[in-house]
Amino acid sequence: MSITYTITTNFGSKDSLPTGDSNKIIKGAEFTTEFNAIKSAFALAAPVANPTFTGTVTIPTAAVTTANVTTFTLGGTTITATGAELNLLDGVTATTAELNYIDGVTSNVQTQLDAKAPLADPTFTGTVDVSGATLTLADDQISGDKVEGGTIAATTITDLTTTTVNIGDWDIKLDGSDLVFNYNGTDVFKITTAGATIALDDVTAFGTP
Repeated sequence: MSITYTITTNFGSKDSLPTGDSNKIIKGAEFTTEFNAIKSAFALAAPVANPTFTGTVTIPTAAVTTANVTTFTLGGTTITATGAELNLLDGVTATTAELNYIDGVTSNVQTQLDAKAPLADPTFTGTVDVSGATLTLADDQISGDKVEGGTIAATTITDLTTTTVNIGDWDIKLDGSDLVFNYNGTDVFKITTAGATIALDDVTAFGTP
């Protein structure tokens, strides 16, 4: 809707009236009516500073070259932003869900990622604690030596809590406090805590080792 003002008294037409014509006289009531019409028209117009609109507001396409607004209200929420901050949003294609992924981040994300080890071929430094993990190791994975089915060179293993050590077809296990050697599923030799030796077959005290 456009704002219009309709003239109620044509004061210019009075100039052409003959002298003595009562309509030639400008009356105070006519001024009052005219000024009230002007006032009513102004009441329909929005001020330049801090306008408050109602109904549906239609804004034509326009090129904004300078914007000094740093605070505005949108849907009852006051938003404060500088032009530089708004320019950062130009071209952003991230979804709401993607932006929410960084909710709660308190420091540089890349710096945090740099402090993490990759899943593939990680290189650790300092003291590596794997006490709470189960490790599955293939051959030639620790210092070039074998773990499963082999040995670890120049390494001492202490505090071994497992009760069975497997070496090929042999199992060395604890039976209570006794040490039992099992071959291919059969216990063939035992050393007791008292120093006694018990063998499944005869004990040969000579031969070529």
